[in-house]
Amino acid sequence: MARISRYLVACAAMFLLPAAAFHESPWPTFDTSQEEQGMTPLYRDGKVLMEEGQPYKGIIFNRPDLLAGPASLGPVPRQRSYVDMRSWQAGYLMQCVASGAKIVRVAAYQSLFGPNGTDFRALDLLLREALALDMRIALVLESHDGLDSQPEGESKSIDWYHSGYRSPYGGYRHSLLGHVGHLTRRYAGHPAIAWWEILDQVDLPGHPELVGAMVTDVAHALKTMDSAHLVAAGTGSWATTHISHNVDLVAVSDPAGTSWENFPLLPMAAQRAAESLGKPMVVVSSALSLHNFSAEARALEYHRRLVWAAENDIQVFGLFHYDALPAHRDAYSIEAGDPAVGAVRTVSVREFAMPDGRPTPAEQGPDGRARRARARQPWWHFFRQGR
Repeated sequence: MARISRYLVACAAMFLLPAAAFHESPWPTFDTSQEEQGMTPLYRDGKVLMEEGQPYKGIIFNRPDLLAGPASLGPVPRQRSYVDMRSWQAGYLMQCVASGAKIVRVAAYQSLFGPNGTDFRALDLLLREALALDMRIALVLESHDGLDSQPEGESKSIDWYHSGYRSPYGGYRHSLLGHVGHLTRRYAGHPAIAWWEILDQVDLPGHPELVGAMVTDVAHALKTMDSAHLVAAGTGSWATTHISHNVDLVAVSDPAGTSWENFPLLPMAAQRAAESLGKPMVVVSSALSLHNFSAEARALEYHRRLVWAAENDIQVFGLFHYDALPAHRDAYSIEAGDPAVGAVRTVSVREFAMPDGRPTPAEQGPDGRARRARARQPWWHFFRQGR
């Protein structure tokens, strides 16, 4: 009996000890210049967003924290297990594929890249996983609201828009232009990046020329260092901030909680501005609260918005999905199993199919592109996920 017990312990050790080692495995170094070229960057032909010679259509999920990860993986990226972070990011992207989303809009603030602002391991990993699934990542470089982005939590001031963005600010080691330089040197031309977005939630009433000058400066820096990728100024004062020839996309957000009767007013106004500028317009985020709708009613509202977007030649439409951190989840979040996910999938298959007949991510679902990613997972990943 004792011999059998020792044998069982030895067998268990053969499996458990390597799994434990892998769980704590060090982060590998990726050569981002050698990524498999499964896709080519998006581009624009006048007012049309293009992919490989065809008009591009897609649904965005907004997931601001995808480079941060849940707190259970460690307090900062450098202390998290590579295997855990990879499993978490890849699992989320596969949910997006199954739901019909083709782009994930992600915060890429300096605060997410370690104390020096240059620890890009989590972004390396995310882009690698996205590439395996033919997904694209839209990277938002900064937010007007400092509570979202800066260590010191201060919203951007008039002085910041005037010249403060050119120097380190808010507890950061680098200026916004320095941050742009670090990212573009590493990821210029990377096929999984949808576009660079300069600033989220621009809110500086009465100073449109100041916002426009800052956007023009940063957009010029982005295009000088990475001419392959599109640039969006970000949400906010789109009428003045998108005039620069280096800004490719007019981005707009659906104001939170907008009723269906008032909903089309803002995107239609933005679309007219985009038409006059000769640029594509994208709705990067729409957020509806469960305080105002039941889950079923909200799903219907999202369905109506997505169908409206497709019928009005809006090529890209985004929904606020959710944050992983429980403290950040609120009435705007779309959790797994929410009927809104089914609404997105239905519209994705019917309205956002590519014109050349290629299937959408929703049509391929977990058995298409997601299967490719699962095939790349290490064997212990499936045990960790309960598969």
